[in-house]
Amino acid sequence: MTTISDFKAAATEAMERYAQAYSAKDLEGIMATADEEFFGYGSGPDEEVYGKDLLRAQVERDLSQSDRISMILGPGHVSGKGDVAWYAGSCTIEATVEGQDVRMEGRITAVLKKVGERWLIAMSHFAMPFGGQETGQSWPEAK
Repeated sequence: MTTISDFKAAATEAMERYAQAYSAKDLEGIMATADEEFFGYGSGPDEEVYGKDLLRAQVERDLSQSDRISMILGPGHVSGKGDVAWYAGSCTIEATVEGQDVRMEGRITAVLKKVGERWLIAMSHFAMPFGGQETGQSWPEAK
């Protein structure tokens, strides 16, 4: 029987592999972390990915538009059942784009599934908190 600590270790390790590959601009390493039926969303309005071909295209775009990338995962929360685990945590992405340093503080969620002995990312979503919404408020200020 898989315990919550087993899920936490497996999911955290898989997410760290992804973050390390992303930070190294290692396209094949990133692709190796994804399930064949991967889908997900990025922070941009056009960043909708359905399948590994679109994932490859999105990651190639990310890598080609930056000179340097660093992805740091913050504390995460994990649970799971059977061959599926879910992850939610903070994430900081720093990049150098056209000579300018960019920092994106966000949140990342993922669903992972066990394929053989490996845990692969089946779904992910990176988002940044809405800037128009004040801390402590459920809605942005009406205009």
